Amino acid sequence: MLGLQALLFSSWLLVATAFDLTGMVVWNDVCPDAVSLGRGKVVLNNGQLGGSVTANGSFTIYNVPTGSHLLSVVAHDHSFDNLRVDVNNETAHVHPYTLGTPFNPPSTVSLSYPLKLTPKEKLDFFVPPHSFSLSGLLTNPMVLFGIGGLALFAINSLVDVNALQEAAKQGSESNTSPPRLADGHDQIRGGPMKRGTKRTRR
Repeated sequence: MLGLQALLFSSWLLVATAFDLTGMVVWNDVCPDAVSLGRGKVVLNNGQLGGSVTANGSFTIYNVPTGSHLLSVVAHDHSFDNLRVDVNNETAHVHPYTLGTPFNPPSTVSLSYPLKLTPKEKLDFFVPPHSFSLSGLLTNPMVLFGIGGLALFAINSLVDVNALQEAAKQGSESNTSPPRLADGHDQIRGGPMKRGTKRTRR
């Protein structure tokens, strides 16, 4: 019996110390309404607890336990500041927090409660194609590499043509003046000798 009473008391104490965290998204030029925000949600500790943003911008995170929590907003097209929320004795103390910095100690700057979350900027995932630029095209490394390869091929082709023309020219010159070997062949074969020479008698 005493065990059951202790369990009921601890359950009541847990519920009594839980805190409902409330706040509102303040619409501005970056995000004028809930339609622009889409399915936004305010979460604690990367999604352990959370509450959806309603049409008028309000939200509630129920049964937040005592302690320090990291609050962030999950929205597809908009970014928000992160906050540190310290829940203690049915009250909430809010401080700004920057991701990547130590969580403790908290910032000396205190923010008002209930929470007021303001959209910072609209996220744009579409990158428009760049307009055509001749200077940009000529400074492209791949284009320069291609032009260099074509230039090298053209130079090699020109050198080959000049070499062929020079070889053809030398061949035509050698054909117009062949070496005179007829006299030598006649002497070897015992043909007629040059005039003015006498034959020896036996």
